[in-house]
Amino acid sequence: MSYRGLAAQPLDKKSLASVEKSLKGFATGDQVLSVTAQTDPSIVGGLIVEVGDKYIDMSIVTKIQKISNSLSQAV
Repeated sequence: MSYRGLAAQPLDKKSLASVEKSLKGFATGDQVLSVTAQTDPSIVGGLIVEVGDKYIDMSIVTKIQKISNSLSQAV
């Protein structure tokens, strides 16, 4: 099973190990987790994770966009 992640800054060993531990729950049986971590400063902070066909966006830029959209709809 492959994991692709984006972070605003390179992850240190402790953070990467924590992410890998969390993602092992997606693996079943004897599947091996393959991790590819990349950086993208445009996401400001947080993580964007792809595990198989699942996409989890926990980036700050997406949260800011959601708040901005909510505020513009309320007016």
